Amino acid sequence: MRHSYELGGMYWSMSMFLALGTSFAAVVVYENSEEGESELGKRVVEGAWRVVCFLAASWLLVFGIFLLVTRQSHRHTFFTTETGRRYTILYFLHQGATEHEKAEIFVSNHHHWREIRDDVREWVEANWSRWQAKKPAWMTQHILQQMETEEMIPAGASAKRATPVTN
Repeated sequence: MRHSYELGGMYWSMSMFLALGTSFAAVVVYENSEEGESELGKRVVEGAWRVVCFLAASWLLVFGIFLLVTRQSHRHTFFTTETGRRYTILYFLHQGATEHEKAEIFVSNHHHWREIRDDVREWVEANWSRWQAKKPAWMTQHILQQMETEEMIPAGASAKRATPVTN
């Protein structure tokens, strides 16, 4: 349950900073131990400080560069508490979402949208006959299989009839 999709991007970012912090804490603990106070221990501590500081600075530099090259519209995801579940639900319920965008829910983990399952079923039932007639390009075999697996296809309808024509 530690995946950022379950807990939000802030959890991932904080775990990275916490890992850096524990490296410094480990050196302090060793430095204050009996071994750290010996002549050899002091040299080990001196080397450990250099290594930890170098690695921390390197990580901060790489993370900063990573954020700079990441799309500006996506940067906030590293510092948000919004979970993947919440994102999936909001993405489907967004008023301006196209049918293609809404259909993406079928490639998401079904546990992430179980609380809006009835809304998804209503949306499919309301549009099914039109999709059968128009065969939109987004309605791939994979989406149809997921609709069948989730029992979203209206009773009496067939997924095969809605399969888009491929050239």
